[in-house]
Amino acid sequence: MATKRALTRMAVTVVAIALTQALVASPVLAEGESDCVCIVAGGTSGVVTGATGWVKLNGDVGLVDATMDAPLSVGSVMRTGAAGSATATVGAGCSVAVAALSQMSISALADGRMCVRVTQDATTGALKGDGSTGMALGAGGAVLATTVVVVGLGQDAPVSQ
Repeated sequence: MATKRALTRMAVTVVAIALTQALVASPVLAEGESDCVCIVAGGTSGVVTGATGWVKLNGDVGLVDATMDAPLSVGSVMRTGAAGSATATVGAGCSVAVAALSQMSISALADGRMCVRVTQDATTGALKGDGSTGMALGAGGAVLATTVVVVGLGQDAPVSQ
C-alpha cells in the first residue's frame, strides 16, 4: 500500500511539473518577425501597466500574479484567464493589450532585437484552426495521458467485479 501511495505521489508530481512547464515555457528565439505585435531594441525592458482578473507572469518560482509595474524582459510570458485582461508597455512606443485567454511573450530575434507577441490560448486557437497550436495541444495530450496513469494507479481492484 505504501508503494502505491509513493507511486501516486510521484505521478502527481510529474503531472504538476509538466503542467507548470507547459504554462510558463517560452521560446528562446522567436520564429520570425511576421507575428510580432512590436519589435523593439534588444535589452529593452517593459512593465505591466494594468491587470484585471486572472493575470499571471512566469517567475522564478512558477506563475505569479501580475501586478502594476511588474518588470518584463526577454523570456517574460504574461497569461490571462477567462475573466482576465492586461496591458503592458515594452520599450518606447510598444503598448500591448492582452485580452482574455491570451498570452503575451517577449523573445529574442536572431539579430538581437526583441519580438513582442500576443497569442490566443491553445484551445481558442484550435477552434479557429490557425495551425499554430500543434505543440501546445501535444503538450496537453501528454499531460492528459499522465493524468490517466495517475487515475489508474488509484484503482485497488479490476473495473469488472
